[in-house]
Amino acid sequence: MECVFFFSFLSDKCGDNIRITSANYLTSPGYPVSYYPSQKCIWVITAPGPNQRILINFNPHFDLEDRECK
Repeated sequence: MECVFFFSFLSDKCGDNIRITSANYLTSPGYPVSYYPSQKCIWVITAPGPNQRILINFNPHFDLEDRECK
């Protein structure tokens, strides 16, 4: 299974392929500092086996930008 995330931080690596082998935390680059606007990076997350799944739990404080924010 493959999941694709879009986020980046100018001073951090922007995008990568990640193969999940154990439980772990995924944060936006530079966390807890805010990321720069208009960044688009592709992170491909792959499960270790063809019949395995990736479970993603979002922190209760997870938030998305307002689409109307300029």
